[in-house]
Amino acid sequence: MNKDMVKKLAEILQAYLAGREIEFYSSILNAWKPAFITDISSLIKNIDNYRIKPEVKYRPFKNLKECLEEMQCHIPYGWIKTDKNTHRLITLLDEDRTLIGNQEMSWTYEKIFECFTFMDGKPFGVRY
Repeated sequence: MNKDMVKKLAEILQAYLAGREIEFYSSILNAWKPAFITDISSLIKNIDNYRIKPEVKYRPFKNLKECLEEMQCHIPYGWIKTDKNTHRLITLLDEDRTLIGNQEMSWTYEKIFECFTFMDGKPFGVRY
């Protein structure tokens, strides 16, 4: 075992303790799958086949077209929610303004991204 292996093992164990998801590369499936770490010796022997699951990053929508395309993937269509589980319906989407519910206040894509998610819990934005 060399220093690089020890460093990788320490990073994986620290991430595991922090609650991050650890993945194992399956050569049979040719894909990364969730790892179920039950034995540290197996982790040590196969350390190159383990990784910390990369975090998915999102950004606010750039324009109306991008927003409409992404909204098609989320059911129920047009509904968003806050972190306190308050549900709202988007009542107007325009290139430069968005209305939520019966509010007269316009929202920007950036502000909605900060305050709301789609109903399935995914950010109101696009993955990058």
